[in-house]
Amino acid sequence: MLLQFQKQLPILRRIAGYALAVLVLFFLGRLLYQNQAELAAQRVSFQFDLGWLLVSLVLQVVGLSLSVETWRRLLEEMDGHISFRNAFRIWWFSNLTRYIPGNIWQPATMAVLGEREGVPKSKTILSQALFILLTLALAGVLSISLVPLTAETKLGLMIFCALATLFFTVPPIFRFVLQLIARVLRYEPAQTTASFLRGLLPLIVAGLMWLAYGLSFYFFVRALGIVGEPTWTTAVPLYAGAYLIGYVSFLTPSGLGIREGAIAFFLGAYLPSSVAVAVALLARLMAIVGEMVCVGIAWLSTKITFR
Repeated sequence: MLLQFQKQLPILRRIAGYALAVLVLFFLGRLLYQNQAELAAQRVSFQFDLGWLLVSLVLQVVGLSLSVETWRRLLEEMDGHISFRNAFRIWWFSNLTRYIPGNIWQPATMAVLGEREGVPKSKTILSQALFILLTLALAGVLSISLVPLTAETKLGLMIFCALATLFFTVPPIFRFVLQLIARVLRYEPAQTTASFLRGLLPLIVAGLMWLAYGLSFYFFVRALGIVGEPTWTTAVPLYAGAYLIGYVSFLTPSGLGIREGAIAFFLGAYLPSSVAVAVALLARLMAIVGEMVCVGIAWLSTKITFR
């Protein structure tokens, strides 16, 4: 009986994840419906500005491409060499599994596809774990500004966390973190040729990734006819913080519903609740469009042979 339940546990968790995502989206939609009068009273008409929308989409694709490059650079620190073209294809073909609850399906699929390109599964899994750790750590640093603390405390906390993240590039610490992750995941520790300058590059690329994501969100808000708030300096930590909350929810597929709730909550400091919810739901659609563009580019790259 217990063995049968354990076999059914992943299926039950998947069902629970989708159910929770649907429930959160339902309440967000209900809140939007109940505040139709408030939304209609706002000056925001949600008439899309195609120019700003295109800028937002381009920045979204840039950010998604930088996420691939961050992972590729971390893989190279473990002597797992792969071209950006192949890394892009592996990442976005495996990305199709992201909306399965659990946040484990994309790394598993990447491991299978990476092995076809000559990269051992262990290196793919370990580099993906490092990618998650690095990008979420940076998201945490950026989102500190959203925490209700005094300006001095926020600044001190941000500097401390930024330095802690920077230590990730120090070769002995990088090797220690890698060994720790390998032990937790029950893999043999990968050999590394880490150096400070080489380790600094993934950190810089990941920082540019969050900047591109935040600017994409900022221009998306502008495309809806909302000018002035939030500014781009608040949009970057806002989006990073919402992504962090959505990711660590684990249960829902790709943070579906949870991320939208977090965006709506954070935007509530700048916009009426009805407008904030509408923006959050539309932002998810924009993110999906960006991902589908990358999947399309990855598919086209398999049809084009470079000579």
